[in-house]
Amino acid sequence: MKKIEKGNHPYKTKLDYKKMEVIFRENNFSGYGFSKIKTSNDRFYWFKDNGGDILAVAHLDSVQKPTHFNVDDSKNSDTIIFSPVLDDRLGVYLIVEYLQNFNLKYDILLTTDEERRESTAMFFENNKQYNWGFEFDRKGDDVVNYQYSDTVFNNLLKGAGFIIGNGSYSDISELERLGCKFFNIGCGYYKYHSSDAYASTNEIHAQVDRFVNFYKNNHNVFMPHPK
Repeated sequence: MKKIEKGNHPYKTKLDYKKMEVIFRENNFSGYGFSKIKTSNDRFYWFKDNGGDILAVAHLDSVQKPTHFNVDDSKNSDTIIFSPVLDDRLGVYLIVEYLQNFNLKYDILLTTDEERRESTAMFFENNKQYNWGFEFDRKGDDVVNYQYSDTVFNNLLKGAGFIIGNGSYSDISELERLGCKFFNIGCGYYKYHSSDAYASTNEIHAQVDRFVNFYKNNHNVFMPHPK
């Protein structure tokens, strides 16, 4: 885990661990205003239209079961979250609950079967032209953009403070047909497919800072992507 000192992040607000734990165990998102859309073979995704020009994505399935949730704030330099389902329930919490603190506007897609490399994002249908999209579904503190990578897009991400990394697959890999750029943001978790998975709140805050910075500079910018 990369050491990031606790500091005054411009867009930092307290993580709500009670809401986080609920999100980590939730199976029904209708109470959050989502519609459940059935796809083939009894598969599904959840979608919430907030009238946004940006699409946020996360997946609900995990390799492990939500057997425990613990928060250790005994160290002054960081607070550590322990849960086997950080991948990707932490991403779900961030886009459904936490980012709402910063007056951001975006639609939300919650998928299943990403861990099987068969994300139900492949069935997502919407006539809206999004400016761009994002996902918090990655270990550490870099950002990856798969097939959406190009020099101009990478420079915009770097300008917000992101470090560009390499990745192989996530939900957004299935959304190329939407005709816009997508990127996947690391959210400070490690050992993510094991029962020992943990996340650094310092890294979460640092990555949220970078994302909000990117959003405020680019939310009105259409970033086209040819299939």
